[in-house]
Amino acid sequence: AGCCRQWGADVPEPKSVFEEVASSSAPAGPRWPKVEKIDAAAARAAIQQAEALEEAQQVVFRDTLIKLLENVLNKPDEVKFRSIKKTNKALIEKIFGQPEGAAVVLLTQAGFQDGEEAMTLPGPPDGRAHAVWELLARSARDMKLAKVLEEEKKRPPERSFGGEGGRHAIGRKPTRGGGG
Repeated sequence: AGCCRQWGADVPEPKSVFEEVASSSAPAGPRWPKVEKIDAAAARAAIQQAEALEEAQQVVFRDTLIKLLENVLNKPDEVKFRSIKKTNKALIEKIFGQPEGAAVVLLTQAGFQDGEEAMTLPGPPDGRAHAVWELLARSARDMKLAKVLEEEKKRPPERSFGGEGGRHAIGRKPTRGGGG
């Protein structure tokens, strides 16, 4: 950038790695509240209910909840992210419709209060929302890992063509003693 300015070009300073991470839509991590204890058994049971769905439905269910929690954790002062309408058609299809009650359990564990028409977070999110986000993110990671491992099982074993430690001496003269 410095050499370009020498010729009169207007080039902005490059962002540091930290600025790029902070401006990305990735979770903010350190700015989030510290993870608090939740009823992990109830949360895991709700996640297991979701894992019984078809893979595409699982992904939509999990990714939607992750996004809702990221919104509230990344922008804790924005009230619009603290209310999730249970009557919203898209949310009924993605999270509230099936598996029965799993989304309500997870959002309740995250600190939301269950109302007749909406799930609301009374104040800024606390560590419970972060804890539920982590459980959902781990579940997504585990699903991806299981898929990769399943693909690995389908691959034929790698073939080795002899030699010491799988090394070959094809096309080169044999060496004596000292290596090569």
